[in-house]
Amino acid sequence: MLPVTKSAIGIVQYPCKLGQRKDGVDQTPDCLLESISAIAQKESKSVRIYDSPKIRNLNKMQDDSHKEKHVFEVNLALRELVLQSLRENDKTLNIGGDHSMGLGTVSAFLTAYPKDSLVIWIDAHADLNTRASSPSGNFHGMPLSFILGIDKDNAFPMTVHLNHQHLAYIGIRDLDPFEIETIAKLNICTVTPAQLATDSEFHVREFVKNFIGEGKTVHISWDVDSTDPSTEITSTGTTADGGIKCSHVKELIKAVTEYNKLVSLDVTELNLSLGANEEERRRSLDHTLDVIKFFIDW
Repeated sequence: MLPVTKSAIGIVQYPCKLGQRKDGVDQTPDCLLESISAIAQKESKSVRIYDSPKIRNLNKMQDDSHKEKHVFEVNLALRELVLQSLRENDKTLNIGGDHSMGLGTVSAFLTAYPKDSLVIWIDAHADLNTRASSPSGNFHGMPLSFILGIDKDNAFPMTVHLNHQHLAYIGIRDLDPFEIETIAKLNICTVTPAQLATDSEFHVREFVKNFIGEGKTVHISWDVDSTDPSTEITSTGTTADGGIKCSHVKELIKAVTEYNKLVSLDVTELNLSLGANEEERRRSLDHTLDVIKFFIDW
């Protein structure tokens, strides 16, 4: 095993669309890789890239009758890549792909850091449906049900589940009935776009201090559909009106890093084949890279 390099960042690629039904999101890791590598090298950080032929091959499968099996298989492969990166690097950046990647990335994070660890899920959606409750059957809306142990499958074994008290939602606003019921029942911490709309950086820092505290290990999973499509990112498959700003994501990264150890960030659901025009696609790309740069720099 390679030694942890404090100036190194691991870039884990998840070129996969199996968790939903729109083409293009699986192309994002390759589209972003050169730009991200250039950002890291400009900041004098070495880059280690983690990729899996198995994920790429399974992503090509078109058989819906085996999609569940394939989603579990690609995420088992992803989990191993993320675990390797967490062991070898100071920071890990996981680039999707759709948000089914949360199965692999968060389970790897919990395996590496089973104690004093928290997950911040920045998303328009709760991604908390089970296979039984999901209206669409799309796995990108289910990862947290497995991570919390609400849904389980022997095809995706987990030795550590996330305590619901160690999960915070930022930006959620488009929820299914089961998700609303479960969030209320478990009293999961939630920050809405409306709350953030009037909050300053001070309030974001206070949230981090009050919810997370200090000295914890943190994973952030950022779905770009959490942002306001009217001003921020439109190139995503499941937009929802309203939303947060990319500046809020950066403020959160900064605040978490000041008081705790932020070891990994997911960037997911960016689909540059979507968007009304080239200007919108360019804006979506620029906003995404700006947040990534901030994570790498900070």
